[in-house]
Amino acid sequence: MQPTNQPTIQPSNRPTIQQQAEDMAVEVLKGVMEDKIKSTNIEIATVTEDRGYYVYSKEEVVGILGRMEE
Repeated sequence: MQPTNQPTIQPSNRPTIQQQAEDMAVEVLKGVMEDKIKSTNIEIATVTEDRGYYVYSKEEVVGILGRMEE
């Protein structure tokens, strides 16, 4: 049996495409909202092939907002 030439997946600290999209959406909200953005005055949802329509929990929104402050 010959080895395949498939690339090895290495763990990375680089943000995923979805994380980049979440960050971009939050940045847009920050620019257009009159009030300071908080987990209590926004909701985030995604539509993906694997999860379908998914509404983020409050804890997930807090995590995204915390990531934006770093």
